[in-house]
Amino acid sequence: MGKAILVLRIKGQVNVPEDVENTLKRLRLYRKNFATLVDDNDNYMGMLKKCMHYIAWCEADSNIIEELLRKRGRKVGDKGLTDEDAKAWGYKDLSFLAKALGEGKVKLKELKGLKPFFRLNSPKGGFNTKRLYPQRGVLGKNPELPEIVKTML
Repeated sequence: MGKAILVLRIKGQVNVPEDVENTLKRLRLYRKNFATLVDDNDNYMGMLKKCMHYIAWCEADSNIIEELLRKRGRKVGDKGLTDEDAKAWGYKDLSFLAKALGEGKVKLKELKGLKPFFRLNSPKGGFNTKRLYPQRGVLGKNPELPEIVKTML
């Protein structure tokens, strides 16, 4: 398993081609401003490139993963995560769990009772949702995504 990739859905659900919508559902990005973590492998990279006009992604470091878990991680029943939950999954606390997720040692779907996505707020200050990152937008592979996600927490 490779490193984890943070994926964020930028655009909404209207006028999305059916094959792209199915791919987004497989990535567990059901709505706008949903984020998730996936492995860095060829299968997922193909899915990301297929949906690149609707999502943004970058390599995830353990700091942003820990912030996502603490502020937006939810268990079934819409309850927040605590360090006791991390202990139940076999980790010392949420920072160790975030490190394991970032290194690809464990996946979100393997953690029983944890929702495999994060629901975020709209970003403070906004961003250009119509252009790819090289064209001064946010879509596609975007190394500035962790800063954008921090404005959405």
